[in-house]
Amino acid sequence: MQEDQIAAEQEDFSVQYEIQALEQAVNAYGFSYLDLVESSPKAQKTKSSCKAVIRFLLSSPVLIADMQQSKMLPIKIIEKKSGVPRKIIERHRKYIVTAVEILSGDYPHLAEYFAYIKEEDEK
Repeated sequence: MQEDQIAAEQEDFSVQYEIQALEQAVNAYGFSYLDLVESSPKAQKTKSSCKAVIRFLLSSPVLIADMQQSKMLPIKIIEKKSGVPRKIIERHRKYIVTAVEILSGDYPHLAEYFAYIKEEDEK
């Protein structure tokens, strides 16, 4: 019983640590993880577009490194290569940046919330 409690406390601490580390990472881009409520896609079509952008970025370590260094999303390249309209990319920039940071970084607990992005599309 006590081992379960210790494991749960360690899990809580680990999640808290990930959230704090993520907060620092996204603050460098000029926003807070709390801003995600406003920029998260709601409609299925928009979610699919954001998923395509995130997958595109994750497939290009060079673009991720560029994004992390400049603290800017390479919108022109994304728009051209992924086919997702600029308006959607700009409107959901915070969500896209956060998802890429989580999925390309060391955030195993938070990455679970974005597992749908890495899954293959169901037909």
